[in-house]
Amino acid sequence: MKEKQKSEKKDYISFRDAFFRGMTELIVISLAVLFFFFIYKIDVIFAIIQKIVRILMPVIVGAVIAYLLNPVDDYFEGIYLKYFGHYFKTEKRKKKYIKIAGVATAILLFLIILFMLFYLVVPQIYYNTRNLIVALPGQMRDLMEWITAKMADDTQLNSVITRFYQEAMNFLSTWVKTDMLDQLYLVIDGVLGAVNVVAEFFIGIIIAVYLMMGRENFKREGKKVIYAFLNDEHAGMLIGLLKECNRIFGGFINGKLLDSLIIGILCFIGVSLLNMPYSVLVAVIIGVTNVIPFFGPYIGAIPSTILIMLDSPSKGLIFLVFILILQQFDGNILGPKILGDSIGLSPFWIVFAILLGGGLFGVVGMLFGVPVFAVFYYLITSFINYRLAKKDKVID
Repeated sequence: MKEKQKSEKKDYISFRDAFFRGMTELIVISLAVLFFFFIYKIDVIFAIIQKIVRILMPVIVGAVIAYLLNPVDDYFEGIYLKYFGHYFKTEKRKKKYIKIAGVATAILLFLIILFMLFYLVVPQIYYNTRNLIVALPGQMRDLMEWITAKMADDTQLNSVITRFYQEAMNFLSTWVKTDMLDQLYLVIDGVLGAVNVVAEFFIGIIIAVYLMMGRENFKREGKKVIYAFLNDEHAGMLIGLLKECNRIFGGFINGKLLDSLIIGILCFIGVSLLNMPYSVLVAVIIGVTNVIPFFGPYIGAIPSTILIMLDSPSKGLIFLVFILILQQFDGNILGPKILGDSIGLSPFWIVFAILLGGGLFGVVGMLFGVPVFAVFYYLITSFINYRLAKKDKVID
């Protein structure tokens, strides 16, 4: 009987080993086939991926909103737990209602900001832009007259400037008569397409609510998957890496958004107090471009200074001094206070990440190049330190 049991156990082990070996070979062959299919049918695959992304866009929007609002949710949950937690008799009810209150507060705050943006800021941007388009020819003429008066003694330079002005005006007139009509059609198409975008956005808000409410369940399910396929040591290491990557990426994105919002508000206050034109438009330009690390302040300051100089050269110079002071305040006081050392990159790697991201993916690459590169930098550094620790090597 014992011999028979040993034989059956041996046959079972042999069958199991053969089964897993066969499955491994099947997976390798399948991956090879998929790889060659991917190479030869890359256009078809990208088209399928684009279609899937388009279908799932509300889910993607909801995931982004939930990710950005999670710190806000955590903050308010902590406040509600501190002041109202003792009113609940059971731990289950306390967690449930505190979570509902935190998510509701975060979503409400998000909607209030959207309301302020669309009903207060957007109309002002529209009026500023319209006034700019109407006043631009006259402002250019006044600017050229001011420059001509300053350069009256230099007839050759005066002639060059006058010719440049005439060519600029001819180009502007041609653009209005020809290209502007095509641009208008694009704007109309964009407005019509905005209806779908708004619908997707509000569906995304609903999805964000579900994601935020079920965040703990998603974390638990993710841990189950990780521990199911990895041993305890590797699973713990992977979870630690994911937490650190989330800290780097989320800390930078949320911190930079808050920093840029504050800078935009301070810019609006300063420009309004200095009685400069296009205050809302300039503040939005400065705030939005400030999201881009390192180069953002300069990208926003140049067109803003030109806009104000078209109205008044002296005000343009004053604005330039003001914006330099504001950016020094942001770079040395506000930015470090909010962001701290969340990315852990030297200035060289920050510039490298911006140039690489911008070269590959344009403006989006400039926005997300630094946090993405910081995550990869952390992963590579952690792997190198792990390998050195296994070899008992210490590099000074």
